[in-house]
Amino acid sequence: MTEYNKSKKTYHPTFGRILRRLREEYGVNAIQLAEFLGINKNHYQIISQWETGKREPNLVQVCNIANFFGVTTDMLLGMQDIELIEPKIAIFLRQNRDALTSEDEEKIMKILSAFLK
Repeated sequence: MTEYNKSKKTYHPTFGRILRRLREEYGVNAIQLAEFLGINKNHYQIISQWETGKREPNLVQVCNIANFFGVTTDMLLGMQDIELIEPKIAIFLRQNRDALTSEDEEKIMKILSAFLK
């Protein structure tokens, strides 16, 4: 049986680097991300600690971060390659998500697919 060391907490080895990369790629600062996640106090410090591996978000926050950037949690945790779409498009879609019907989303995806071919 392996011995469990309670004194030293280990954090995910790639999460912080991936989070920072996504923020930089999408032009999102720590305050914007924190506000989206509902973090009201010490928001810059908390995001910074996540990115430097000193702390980790909880499971709900991980899911919300993945949703914010339009990636899967597997991508966010480094288990799958990140496939970024044009950041401006992603930000537009995220900001207008509630106003779009599923038909609108389908039309947008067809237009984007045709454009990328």
